[in-house]
Amino acid sequence: MSSNQSGEKEIRKSLIEADLVDCMVAFPGQLFYNTQIPALN
Repeated sequence: MSSNQSGEKEIRKSLIEADLVDCMVAFPGQLFYNTQIPALN
């Protein structure tokens, strides 16, 4: 899971170091075929 957004890397790193993340789940694109909104990110 990655992003090119400014500052996101440091935010994610801080969340991991503070032990605030139990897991991360990535859903495939087009998960909901009846909507234009992606289920990822």
